[in-house]
Amino acid sequence: MSPKVGKDRKSERKKIIVKLLFTAIHYFIIRNYKFGITIAQRQDTHPSCLSDFSDFPDFFLSVFPGFQTNLASQMTELKKELFKQCLDYVQKCMEAAQLAIVEAEKASKDDTKSSAGDKYETGREMMQQETNRNIAQLVEANKLKISLNKINPNVVTNEAGTGSVVITGNGNFYIAISAGLLKVNNENYYAISPASPVGVGLRGKKAGDEFKLNDKIYLIKQVF
Repeated sequence: MSPKVGKDRKSERKKIIVKLLFTAIHYFIIRNYKFGITIAQRQDTHPSCLSDFSDFPDFFLSVFPGFQTNLASQMTELKKELFKQCLDYVQKCMEAAQLAIVEAEKASKDDTKSSAGDKYETGREMMQQETNRNIAQLVEANKLKISLNKINPNVVTNEAGTGSVVITGNGNFYIAISAGLLKVNNENYYAISPASPVGVGLRGKKAGDEFKLNDKIYLIKQVF
């Protein structure tokens, strides 16, 4: 083989490698990732975005070894923030219940000093009922905290269950505790209990699955 032919073949291989590289970069940007965009926003922009990496060629992942790590890290950061907001919600519930119990006890003592007869007994009974109600709320809040402590926000999975974030066509959900609406990067997420109707419907589902609840179909776009 002449030196010219060998040189031409080497040049051709170089062109192929460069072409593959640019193809991978194009795939990287258009298909599934864009810096500065949240996971939920990216899901809206690219509905085909998957929660795992089986959709990517081995060549792509070998050229960009940090891609999988970066995406998983972004997912984890979102879960950590949602977990923190749920924990803050529980803490506020506990503090409110504790404060109400202290205030009821103080009011009961003050009333003892200035009241007598049936009026005193009626007021005392009402305050006792209020105290019992707040104690029950404190107990429930403590149960929620125990449930949260069983969740590891660092774990990313592709099957919906306790601790999962699930992106659907009818809202984004964090399966943990019933804490209502949460916001992260201007995106809405509903913190729900695994035992809630939506939580039960989502259980075990993966991206591409769907379930029906109250005549509404939930198409699951992403699970992590």
